[in-house]
Amino acid sequence: GALDARRDRAMIPRAVLDAVYAHARAAFPAECCGYLTGPRDGAGVDAAVPCTNAATEPGCAGPSRGGGSP
Repeated sequence: GALDARRDRAMIPRAVLDAVYAHARAAFPAECCGYLTGPRDGAGVDAAVPCTNAATEPGCAGPSRGGGSP
């Protein structure tokens, strides 16, 4: 139910969310990519790690995954 769905969500602190937004603005108009880190138990998020996007076109899965649009 709805309570189970809430339990499966991680809280993202404002500072981490701001870092994600800054990375997206810096990459625009290209797509940005990265990942979030946090404790193994999934209790929250403690950092956003920006990555270099290997995809050459929007929506592309990138060269390591065969590419193509979904």
